[in-house]
Amino acid sequence: MTRSFYAWRATCVAVERIKGLLPPLRPLLARWESARELAALSQDAVRVYPEDFNAYLMVHENGRITVRSGKIEMGQGVLTSQAQMIADELGVSLGSIDMVLGDTDRCPADMVTFGSLTTRMFGPVLRAAAAQARLRLMTLAAQKLRVPKDRLSVKEGVISVIGEPHRRLSYGELSKGARIGVRRSAYAVFDATGVRMLRLPMTADRVRRAIQRGSDARA
Repeated sequence: MTRSFYAWRATCVAVERIKGLLPPLRPLLARWESARELAALSQDAVRVYPEDFNAYLMVHENGRITVRSGKIEMGQGVLTSQAQMIADELGVSLGSIDMVLGDTDRCPADMVTFGSLTTRMFGPVLRAAAAQARLRLMTLAAQKLRVPKDRLSVKEGVISVIGEPHRRLSYGELSKGARIGVRRSAYAVFDATGVRMLRLPMTADRVRRAIQRGSDARA
């Protein structure tokens, strides 16, 4: 017998073994396909996330801002990075933001925290919600101060008239802790030149600032 015969015979045996493996693998392949569909759905923000930006944040009368996210913190730093996104878009300090993560009674419906989707897919939605809230607050301030919006500036959650800093209103005074609009827009976000907080170095102290996980519990 020649080597080619043995090679042909080995190939036939391998094919038969692969055929024998296929039936048990079919359920696994089906689950893998379902996981792919789930991931694709989680990336379609229009279908998954609510359009009312009030679902993501609340500006309280005392000026503090509660941010609600369906994602959870597992040590990857998303508690801090999401707060930075909101701070940048609203023009407030990082310390004025209170994050609520993964609370199914309070946070927008979400899929799961996996595949780097928090920053890449949910991040733009969260930024758009904060940016739309900023525009709404600017509109309210322009009406109350009787000036065009382009004459207003925002710093640390206070909107003032450019050149007349004594004419000003805080976010809390404008919102009074109530809903301030209805829909979010992807076209309101700052470009890279408006980003401040996201440029901050991710130091150990900043990451540990408010992270609390189940593994931190002590009996």
